[in-house]
Amino acid sequence: MVYSLEERVEMVLIYGASNECARQTAQIFNKRHGDRNVSHVYVLQLLQKFRESGSVGNVKRNTPRVLDEAAHIEVMDHFAADPTTSIRKVSTQTGISIGAVHKLYEDGPDRRL
Repeated sequence: MVYSLEERVEMVLIYGASNECARQTAQIFNKRHGDRNVSHVYVLQLLQKFRESGSVGNVKRNTPRVLDEAAHIEVMDHFAADPTTSIRKVSTQTGISIGAVHKLYEDGPDRRL
């Protein structure tokens, strides 16, 4: 489940007020927000993120990858190695968006950017 920034900050504050007990934090948060159901594991992961980065926000990605000839070749190599590979899997493995992989796949191996 995705929690808003305000909800994540609230979890950190509850954690501090509840003697740093993740289970108690989850119980208090769940009582306050009947429609939400946070687990103590999520609270622990959130606190670890907060300790490491000083923030509860999501990590912003760097600039998008440029679709040059090397990217085209890399995508085509993945499909050549295993023609049954999904576009989503190639996207994950290469760091290129699903839409861009789909476009490169449709363009085929002979078309260059």
